[in-house]
Amino acid sequence: MPLSIGEGTYDKGMNNKYVVNETHNRLEITLEGEASLEGLSDFVEGLIKHPDWYPGRKVLIDFKKFFTITLTNDDVMNLSLFVRSLKNALGDGACAIYVSRDIDFGIVRMWQMHTENDINNRIEVFDSREEASGWLDQQQ
Repeated sequence: MPLSIGEGTYDKGMNNKYVVNETHNRLEITLEGEASLEGLSDFVEGLIKHPDWYPGRKVLIDFKKFFTITLTNDDVMNLSLFVRSLKNALGDGACAIYVSRDIDFGIVRMWQMHTENDINNRIEVFDSREEASGWLDQQQ
């Protein structure tokens, strides 16, 4: 059964909500609003400091109402560098992100390609919650 564990507001009205899904042993996060490098960096830093975080934790992220088109190529690269610097804190878990727009899919995939080879955490991007959740359930 899901249990809400927190909410936050970041740069440019970027909002998030965390839920622990005990049935699937994962964090489920919803991000809404316009993406910014500062907001996403603050979000990731807050995530790994959260009391329910541990290295290797599975994460399902909902980007359905999150607009990444505001990110520049430099923002994507700098976010990738920042996440790669947190390799040990992330551990060897898995992160499934699902989006609703093709542009967001492309931007998140670009970030994934620049990030995943330098961390132990597996990352995949999907068009639907069902696909993302199914993939995450298969990860060990």
